[in-house]
Amino acid sequence: MMQKQTRRTQIRASIQTGVTLIELLIAMVLSLVVVAAASGVYLATSSAFTSVDSSSQLQDSARFATYILRRTVQQIGYEDYTASSAGYSRSSELVASAALPTCVQSDICGFNNRAMTVDDVIANSPGTTGTLTGGFYSDTLIARFQGQGAQVLSPTTRTRSPPSTTVGDGSMIDCGGNSVASNDEASRTSRAMSALYVGVNSVTGEPELYCSSLSYASSAAGAGRPPVPLVKGVEVFKVMYEVGNDTADSSGVSDGGLDVYRWVRADQVAGLALTNASERADGTKRVNDAVNAWRNVVSVRFGLVIRGDIGSAPLPATAQTLFPLGAEFAVTGDPATTYVPPIDTRLRRVVTFTINIRNTQNAFFTTPKPATSP
Repeated sequence: MMQKQTRRTQIRASIQTGVTLIELLIAMVLSLVVVAAASGVYLATSSAFTSVDSSSQLQDSARFATYILRRTVQQIGYEDYTASSAGYSRSSELVASAALPTCVQSDICGFNNRAMTVDDVIANSPGTTGTLTGGFYSDTLIARFQGQGAQVLSPTTRTRSPPSTTVGDGSMIDCGGNSVASNDEASRTSRAMSALYVGVNSVTGEPELYCSSLSYASSAAGAGRPPVPLVKGVEVFKVMYEVGNDTADSSGVSDGGLDVYRWVRADQVAGLALTNASERADGTKRVNDAVNAWRNVVSVRFGLVIRGDIGSAPLPATAQTLFPLGAEFAVTGDPATTYVPPIDTRLRRVVTFTINIRNTQNAFFTTPKPATSP
């Protein structure tokens, strides 16, 4: 009897070692909750990593674009003392190139809503419309400056040779990073020229900030190097110029100093009424033409929109409105001063900054008139 009771207890115990269907379902639900929570944490972490990485890449692109533009603009108008003292000055080149296009003669020049290479500028061709395929927008900035030739120290005489006219010392470089030597002829346009604009990379289809620069062979006229992409993802590149003017006082005489400033687009510079009919007290005549108009530019303002890769940001619910140059510079009829990018999953950054430049200024005054006989 005792053995039968023990056997029944063992059978009952073995039957009770399993779980019920309800318990199994509860366990499965709890497991799914844990897996879902872990997946959510993973996806959130992955999305945050992608966003931070994309933001870091955009920040680096913005930093590099700013560096390139600042370096290029701050070299505008540089004149090598040695070359200038030898007769290869900026002024002598201006005389020699008087029949060439405005942007060849000027230290700074630009085009509104146009993409221009240096070959386009030299040939005075129209270039490409700045409203590019894909909804990208581009202005063009032209910067010109003299180079600085390398000097060689003689080991015997301990004297330095004159700066080389073919080899630069690396202190002056164009937008493509090419070293620019000092001027070797006053009779040709041997100063450096850098053209910056947006183009579409034919391989990737991405908009990029491009550099076009001059290359010289012996004493032949300069020609453009193949354009070089600098910064990926620049879908808007806008430039405005602050122009100074010398206004007349109540007696109708101007003092030659800049006292009125105005921000304008590139296509408005030459058309500004920057002079009046009177002469200065010292008899200096005003010269009002496009070249001298550009010589009165004192500051440059840049506005860029740089975009990241697809998937670098969540899809926005509505379209964004961006102001590359600032809301106060948004005007009707100028593409991309008010920019509405497509609704996509790209992270975007607006970059806006202003640079004061080295420029001749007061350029609407020539040298005093020669004395005349009574």
